[in-house]
Amino acid sequence: MNKLFKKIGLITLILILVGCQLAQIVNDETVLQEETLIGLFVMKDVNNVPSSIKGQLVMDEQQNIESVTFGSIEGVVIMDYTFEDEENPYSYSWSSEEVFDMHTHLHIGDETHTDISAKLLVWEAKEHLFNMYGIYQKEDGSIVARDEGGYNLGFSGYEGSWNAITIDQSVTKDEQVVSLKLDIEIAYQSRPLLMTLIEMDSNNVMTHQVEIDVNDIPSEYKLQAESEYVILMTTFEDQTMTRDIGTNGEFLTVYKTLENGYLVENSLSVSK
Repeated sequence: MNKLFKKIGLITLILILVGCQLAQIVNDETVLQEETLIGLFVMKDVNNVPSSIKGQLVMDEQQNIESVTFGSIEGVVIMDYTFEDEENPYSYSWSSEEVFDMHTHLHIGDETHTDISAKLLVWEAKEHLFNMYGIYQKEDGSIVARDEGGYNLGFSGYEGSWNAITIDQSVTKDEQVVSLKLDIEIAYQSRPLLMTLIEMDSNNVMTHQVEIDVNDIPSEYKLQAESEYVILMTTFEDQTMTRDIGTNGEFLTVYKTLENGYLVENSLSVSK
């Protein structure tokens, strides 16, 4: 089945910066007709990047995406890939480990709209430069990351700093309007250095205490028989401290530190 891609909109990149940084709007009309924007390839502190990078998808036996790479260049992938099954085409949202709190909303009607929101946390307290390439899917299913110009973002790693990025594009595919909107938030979060779990009984007396390896955080914690709840004390690199309380069936917020400078917000379930 022949497909016709016709660009009818603009890619709008909105950078909302805090502190002394300025907001910037970049319009770009260089999308090739046979390609569709499906996501974003985010590179942090990477130099000498080619303007176009061919991507590779690795699938499992059930045709689920296991990994997405763009050559040897390290980066974060956020995308909504389309499997072009003639009888039942479907989309598959996928992101790298560094991405958390990703949500995808798909509306199908006279027009097809896909909204993706996601967050990235950076723990290194220094100046960063993010290069952001649009990820495009071709008619044959292959993908490419391409520099459209203006997708560069300076970021200062300090408490309270954050950036919000919105990319919005519409195209016509088989005479139907198809649009993609990406909302990406980047924020600084100091990494955890010490995590301590303190168990308490019904009289608020400590019954047990254990330290958690910040590099090997479990997904579940089981209370002792005599304990009613647990307090998670987390000390961060910037010397701040948080306290989170959880009872049976509740979840505690924990941060997994990645060697590439990102943090991932996870949950630690409490059971008994």
